[in-house]
Amino acid sequence: LSTNNLRIIRYADVLLMLAEAEVLGGTPANAVPLVNEVRARARQTHAILCGGSPPPTLDCGVADPVPDLATVTFADIEHERRVEFATEVHRYDDLVRWHRAGLIDIPTFVEWGYPDNTNWSETHLLKPVPQNELDLNPNLQQNPGYN
Repeated sequence: LSTNNLRIIRYADVLLMLAEAEVLGGTPANAVPLVNEVRARARQTHAILCGGSPPPTLDCGVADPVPDLATVTFADIEHERRVEFATEVHRYDDLVRWHRAGLIDIPTFVEWGYPDNTNWSETHLLKPVPQNELDLNPNLQQNPGYN
């Protein structure tokens, strides 16, 4: 047992997933307050780091680094998830989900830091099944490309 409070999912992730669902298949106007709630928390964090109160009275010389949005598009959701989860593992999962849904084409959309995307293949859409799980269950099969 551990006394650590392990976070499986963050509230911002829930809000942005719901906003994405609204933009792609629901009522896009319902996404606006969801995204703005995430942005409001970011403003508070920025204010704390700058040693001031919430915008527009920051000491950092930036009037409002994260303004509210009046409308939300899929591009706004992409951007918000990218900046909100910049150092977390959500980014790749987002790319896979959007690629499978036909919203983006990973090889042409994502800059991997190489002159071309020859290191990426469709195999990377699935993760390998851990060997200990394969050993425990003879009915499981390894995902293609990981034999």
